[in-house]
Amino acid sequence: MFFLVALIVTVILLVVLWRSIGPDQPRPGGIAPPRLQRLPRPPRRQQQLPPDDNPDFLRDLDRRARPEE
Repeated sequence: MFFLVALIVTVILLVVLWRSIGPDQPRPGGIAPPRLQRLPRPPRRQQQLPPDDNPDFLRDLDRRARPEE
């Protein structure tokens, strides 16, 4: 008997949770539930170049290696 009551309570809880969290469906009366909006993605950071591929870094090294005139 206890098993049957526990099973019925579990089914009722699952149905209530499914209705509250489940897919968006129009409610009676024509009022649609609010939809969740996705947050915008953060802007992508520019990929950093390693020093041996970075032309600005290499130019600066070349400038430092030359004796000043």
